Amino acid sequence: MSTIELARRSRISAVSMCSKSGASHIGAALSVIDILAVLYGSVADVDPTRTDDPTRDIVLVSKGHSASGVYAVLGQAGYFPLTWLDDYYEDGSHLGGHVTAHGVPGVELSTGALGHALPFGVGRAIIDQIDGVSE
Repeated sequence: MSTIELARRSRISAVSMCSKSGASHIGAALSVIDILAVLYGSVADVDPTRTDDPTRDIVLVSKGHSASGVYAVLGQAGYFPLTWLDDYYEDGSHLGGHVTAHGVPGVELSTGALGHALPFGVGRAIIDQIDGVSE
């Protein structure tokens, strides 16, 4: 799927998710979808079939209120079944109101303290250099 089509489908999904669940923050979600579609669709070395590959790129998002946008892009990109988007933000759902790494393929870091992806990413890069994963 093209990056443009990934972004288009993700916007539709995010709006639908927020409408159905009664969740807010659609502006935050829509503001990151194009960026994430470019990253997941063409720029980052990522693949839903190799989420544990130590040489893959890692995309970190600190903006917890953009959860529906992050999940929409990941779902449309094939990281998990699109049916997961149907019960976004409901009790027992795979997809919570803030971006959650636990049990969600493609999410590297749970959000909460906004802005913590930068220090996490720096620490991860240092560890990768020490372990010899990155060159």
